[in-house]
Amino acid sequence: MHQLTVLITNLLSFGLGFMIASRFLYGNAVKQVSKDKQRQMFPVCIAEYMEGNYYLYTEKPQTFLCQAPTIEELAKTLKNNKHISLAFVVSKDVKTEMFWFADGEATPTSPNSMLPKINN
Repeated sequence: MHQLTVLITNLLSFGLGFMIASRFLYGNAVKQVSKDKQRQMFPVCIAEYMEGNYYLYTEKPQTFLCQAPTIEELAKTLKNNKHISLAFVVSKDVKTEMFWFADGEATPTSPNSMLPKINN
């Protein structure tokens, strides 16, 4: 009888430890995946104005996306050519400006503003 009690106690302890450890590991994995997915949800881009055109690059890694004569056209070109519906864009011209490119439209914004709505 004593051996049976010890066996049941050990099995319960093992099961409880396994459940706690798996929840801890699973929770950390979900948090990491969530951070990675947030980075992939929309690119952060840099727009540079040179010689009559805006050139749009991803921030990291710096990859050329498209070019256009105006910020508004840049948003349309990004959606039509690269099929990117949402991007946060920092324009480094005479002054630094920030935009949300959503569904081919450029909306001036600030770092604390909310995400724009996308029509699908």
